Amino acid sequence: PVPPAAYAPVPMEITGEVTADDAEGASLERALRSTQSALRRLELLAESTTDVIGIVEADGTPSYLNRAGLDLLGIDADGPAGFDPRRAYTDASWDVLMTHAVPAAMRDGHWRGELDMQSACGEVIPVSQVMVCHRDADGSVEFFGSVSRDMRARRTLEPLTSRWPEITIADAYHVSLQMVNRRVREDGEKI
Repeated sequence: PVPPAAYAPVPMEITGEVTADDAEGASLERALRSTQSALRRLELLAESTTDVIGIVEADGTPSYLNRAGLDLLGIDADGPAGFDPRRAYTDASWDVLMTHAVPAAMRDGHWRGELDMQSACGEVIPVSQVMVCHRDADGSVEFFGSVSRDMRARRTLEPLTSRWPEITIADAYHVSLQMVNRRVREDGEKI
């Protein structure tokens, strides 16, 4: 991403003398480069994870959704502009989000729980979600950040863990086939 023009490095005139203004400008330029590098690293991390990472402004307008989120929800690569976040959840989970999660995040700074997201093709996807309420210097809500982890594989294995000593190779094979079949349905892959 290209930084906004307001953050572009200010050219310095080299005269052979170092003044306080030159030193301050060089210090600011180093700080800017360091900040830009940190932002690039965070973006690479967010775009490489399989977790859904999103940012919604205080007014409910989505402003960022990582690649995993775009893919899961079937949103164009242009980003989440104009996307209705309500479409990402089942009705019951949207109600929990609005009546419990958002108020808790506003009150406590964060919320953690399990919800059901909904893929572009309508598949219900259980997720473990963490929501953080970010505030500006005045204490007003600026935006909400969220990380959601797909829990389908874990939910598939949960029935087996209660009978852990009894699990057989056949059980493990059956679960593996279920996971492969789900991936085939999602991705349209042929085995």
